[in-house]
Amino acid sequence: MKRQRRVLTVRAVAMVAAVLLGACTTLAASGTELAFRSLDRGDYAAIEEAGCLVVRSESEFADLWHRIHQTVSAEPPLPDVDFSRQLVLAAFQGQQPSGGHAISIDRVVEQGDRLTVVVSESVPAADAMVTMALTSPYHLVAVDLADGRAAFVRVEFRGCR
Repeated sequence: MKRQRRVLTVRAVAMVAAVLLGACTTLAASGTELAFRSLDRGDYAAIEEAGCLVVRSESEFADLWHRIHQTVSAEPPLPDVDFSRQLVLAAFQGQQPSGGHAISIDRVVEQGDRLTVVVSESVPAADAMVTMALTSPYHLVAVDLADGRAAFVRVEFRGCR
C-alpha cells in the first residue's frame, strides 16, 4: 500500500512539473524575458501582509524601503533606481511562523505593454529544522524598460497572493 501511494505521489509531482514547465515555455515563447537586478531580499520585513507591489516613483520607493526596514536599528541606504526607465517589483510572503520560508521573483517577461512577473514561494518540510521565530520573507528587484515606458506598462504577477 505504501509503494502504491508513493508511485501515485511521484506521478502527481511529475504531472504538476510538466504543466508548470509547459506554462513557462509558453510564457517565454510569447514575450521577451527581461533581465532584472535584485535590490534587496530578506526574512524580516516589517511588512506582515502577503502580496506583490509595483513601485513607479522615488517617493513610493523611499516609503516602501522605510516600511520594510523600520524594525532595524540602522536602515540600509536606499538603492539607486532610475524611475524614468525602471520599475521596482516587490514580493512579500507575509508573516510566517518560523524560518525556512522564502519568496523569489524568478522571471519577468515583457509582452507588448504588459509585464508578467513570475514569483515562487517555498516552505520548509514538516520535519525540517528551522528557527522558531516569526519571519516575513521579501524580495525587491529593479527592471529596465526601454523607451521610458516605466510609468505606463501594466504588470501582472503570477504565483503571488
